[in-house]
Amino acid sequence: GKGNIVSYGPCQFPTLGFIVQRKWDIDAHVPENFWKIKLSHAVGRGREASIAEFEWSRDRLFDEHLTTALFAAVRGAGQAVVTREGGTESKKWPPHPLNTLEMQKRLNRAIRVSPEQIMKLAEELYQAGFISYPRTETDKFPHDFDYRTSIEQLHPHPKFGFHAVNLSGGRFRQPPGGGHDDKAHPPIYPTKLASTQDYATWRNRNVRLIDVYEFVCRHFLASCSLPAVAHKTTVEVDMGGERFKATGNMIKELNYLEVYGKGPAGGPTLS
Repeated sequence: GKGNIVSYGPCQFPTLGFIVQRKWDIDAHVPENFWKIKLSHAVGRGREASIAEFEWSRDRLFDEHLTTALFAAVRGAGQAVVTREGGTESKKWPPHPLNTLEMQKRLNRAIRVSPEQIMKLAEELYQAGFISYPRTETDKFPHDFDYRTSIEQLHPHPKFGFHAVNLSGGRFRQPPGGGHDDKAHPPIYPTKLASTQDYATWRNRNVRLIDVYEFVCRHFLASCSLPAVAHKTTVEVDMGGERFKATGNMIKELNYLEVYGKGPAGGPTLS
């Protein structure tokens, strides 16, 4: 073999110093016990119960006797008093139109298929006329792009056709797009509705063809949709002289999440 190799350089010595210092800090650390008070409020019973978890304003204490005394005061109060309630509206925006890199990244996370294999599947769908050219850096549709026809052709689809119908019925939002344009090809979008027979062929050939096709369709519909709207609520309470706070989000309008991302339970999980 080549024997022992010693590597050195101006960047390695400071880095080694950080590593050694961190090791010394870990070795010198003395763990300490701490105590917390947790408060929760349940609405409903059993599996249908909704539970709100409240965080203690003191977070934690290292004094067991003091914590025990405060806990006794909280428990003795019997009920909490709401001292403040507020909320703000927030929006989760749809994705930009789809380019090659985003397709590979998102599908790789969603179905655990290599980027190379994803491209082979996408090219097969392109050759068969189901999606547009899959090799593009562009994430913005041209001004004269025919959204209407592209959306209407997806109306009959059994999984996400309802959303295409909603877009045609007035819920359409023209996607602003990102900042990439290779001036050669538009973003990736569906060009033909797959039939029941097409699905049967794909299942026999390679079931991942269905995953790629439906992802392209869902991404396109999502990019043409309104943003999801949520309401973030904060509630502060006092119980036995101690303050607690809980925060939560309630989705008011799913919009693009109906067909894309972390939407409703049992729905699509592509993100």
